[in-house]
Amino acid sequence: MGIDEEQIATVIEIARHIRDEASEKLDASFDELSYPTAQEGSDEKEKSNEQSCCSTTASGQSCC
Repeated sequence: MGIDEEQIATVIEIARHIRDEASEKLDASFDELSYPTAQEGSDEKEKSNEQSCCSTTASGQSCC
């Protein structure tokens, strides 16, 4: 189809990265529901979840 293997590898890397971040967010929300007292006042955790929306992959590719 004329698509360079490097481009395909990049798309796969970004897709896996987005999948992993979504999984981390889901785990964090389950933890928050399961252990609400441990999560109270955790501003750093909330900031971390917000930042994970658009971080880079291991090789530095942007997922935005």
